[in-house]
Amino acid sequence: MPPTEQEILDVRFEAGLAEADTTTISDARIEYLWDNGGGESVLLTAALVCDRVANQASGNFRWSADGSSLDKTMQVSQWRNAAVELRRRYQGTASVALVLAK
Repeated sequence: MPPTEQEILDVRFEAGLAEADTTTISDARIEYLWDNGGGESVLLTAALVCDRVANQASGNFRWSADGSSLDKTMQVSQWRNAAVELRRRYQGTASVALVLAK
């Protein structure tokens, strides 16, 4: 079943994206990840979103202008770390659900 509008917003929130940010990742892509690997879970889908954003941001380059600089490798690392943390949280909630089901 596709995610509800609220679940899409929750995925964006957990992934650290603004609610209205459809340029980084579209609602259609979130729906695809939800159905294909996200297990209909907000946390797991958010982890996949972070992986996707990290892949989009990869490409080792450094940009600088007027004394300011941006190292994209730092961004990729932050997105990957966020994905790991979301998976850890998902596994913790899945374990709790299994215990409660017994």
